[in-house]
Amino acid sequence: MKAHIDDIQILRAVAALAVLFFHAERELSAGGSDALAPLFVGLAWLGQAGVDIFFVISGFIMYFVHRGDFGRPGMMGRFLLRRLVRIVPTYWLLTTLTVAGLVLLPGLFNSRSVDWTWIGASYLFIPWQSPAGDISPPVGPGWTLNFEMYFYVIFGAVLLVPRRVALPVMTVFMVGSVMLGLILKPGLPILAMMSGALLIEFLCGIWIAWAFTRGMTVGGAARIALVAAGLAVLCVSPVFYSNGDLATWWRLPFFGLPAAALVAATILRPGLQGAERAGSPVSRLFVALGDSSYALYLSHIFTLRIIDLVLARLFPQLPLALDFVLLVVAAVVVGHLFFLWVERPLYRFLKQRLPGGRAAEVPA
Repeated sequence: MKAHIDDIQILRAVAALAVLFFHAERELSAGGSDALAPLFVGLAWLGQAGVDIFFVISGFIMYFVHRGDFGRPGMMGRFLLRRLVRIVPTYWLLTTLTVAGLVLLPGLFNSRSVDWTWIGASYLFIPWQSPAGDISPPVGPGWTLNFEMYFYVIFGAVLLVPRRVALPVMTVFMVGSVMLGLILKPGLPILAMMSGALLIEFLCGIWIAWAFTRGMTVGGAARIALVAAGLAVLCVSPVFYSNGDLATWWRLPFFGLPAAALVAATILRPGLQGAERAGSPVSRLFVALGDSSYALYLSHIFTLRIIDLVLARLFPQLPLALDFVLLVVAAVVVGHLFFLWVERPLYRFLKQRLPGGRAAEVPA
């Protein structure tokens, strides 16, 4: 079934740009500051919510695209194979390039040492402590893919049950897992992920999709209230949330729930059901960025690091604002070209070789 809704792709573009702003500011932090520094710090802080928007969208897309597949024989295997084809090739390619860089150009990666167990775990989407001491794979943003892949396993398993009980089963399992995590506080990274509160963000997306498929809408004052509440919590979050571990359960109330509110306000607006591609140039631009958001999300770390090194050597006194804009523009351009020339051709090549010759219609 075709499920290409412009608002979803625009949200994906916003989420990818938010994450890009977060990491671009971190590249700037080593180059000094000026009067605009607080603005970039604020953008970086709010940019963290891009990950949470991605998680909510992922839950929405999985239920919306596969809502008719619950209880169908063989769907679990086909679903997981399609998700692997969508996620793995690009990530493995960039992981391999990173590993080569760690071996050949360690200075480009802050001299991070090579730990082959850590590298092997990253290929398998298993959270593992890096040589730097954090739970981050060689391709930094890949920590979110560990959560994504675990969510796919849960969703694939629930495809085995009839549709009428699928949502209650997923809800009970995911909420129960998070409650156990809060009680037991597992120290092993993989167990911490499997009981992490970020699972609730996927669940929020699933329930938004459930409401969407039943024609439910949020308009008028209720929609304004959702947007205002989401933005307000994001804006005040620095006052309450300063934990350096962004995957803790504290992320849910300060980033996850506001992200869910913003997604719900966007997706459930009256008149969205059945919407076609937007017509305005700005909308088309953001839809295109949404299409390439996965490529941008994974590749921007490389682009930022390389362009920042080049700019620092060629223009050591470059104003902070211009530096930021050049970094962002370069990352967007490289990410979109990577999507057009590498990710999409590779995905289409592999998709044609799947049983049935197709995969999930909406990239997630």
